[in-house]
Amino acid sequence: MPGLSKMSKKKAFVKRLLFVDDDAVYRMTSEYLFKHAHPEIEMYSISEASEVLPALQSFQPDLMILDVNLPINSGWEVLDEAVDLFQNSPGLKPYIAMCSSSIDLDDANKAKVREDVDAYIEKPLTVRKIEQLLEAYQMKVDVLIR
Repeated sequence: MPGLSKMSKKKAFVKRLLFVDDDAVYRMTSEYLFKHAHPEIEMYSISEASEVLPALQSFQPDLMILDVNLPINSGWEVLDEAVDLFQNSPGLKPYIAMCSSSIDLDDANKAKVREDVDAYIEKPLTVRKIEQLLEAYQMKVDVLIR
């Protein structure tokens, strides 16, 4: 892919990433970008809403990228279920980025007002967006540490 040789190779503080999207091609492309930009990040990709809660409990990611438009349950519904889990086990809550290919501004606005959403990404995912997301994650972690 163009631009991969110019990617930043600085270390991310994110150790584990949970990537949730039902589009197999988008998951594969995103995995490729992450693995080349930040091979130190362990990535776990899933395609179904029903897999999210068990993955959060077993994989315990630092960062979760969750598609808004999942079949059966929307990303928002999955997030609501996850919030219940986080209330019982607050140490499980990762940095949460919602993503969507929709041009519906309601999704972006909803992400801005929800306290449990840390970021919103418009598809497609790019190296630049990955770097911005990791920088935002690190800034939030830095603030929490101080």
